[in-house]
Amino acid sequence: MTTEMGKRLRTMREEHNLTQQELANKLGIAREQITRYEIGTKLPTLLIAIQISDVLGCSLDYLVGRRVG
Repeated sequence: MTTEMGKRLRTMREEHNLTQQELANKLGIAREQITRYEIGTKLPTLLIAIQISDVLGCSLDYLVGRRVG
């Protein structure tokens, strides 16, 4: 049940050469949370989604798969 956000999160994380654990450490959350976000069984809170987009250097719109324009 991977979501668009989960796919983009994994792709961006891998492009930044971060493991799930490294990203989780930067966000102050458990690695299992990253796994859940990537496979789509859980969505992050707005605050965590903003932090993820900041760490990965992308817009929140891009991260959640929102088409703008």
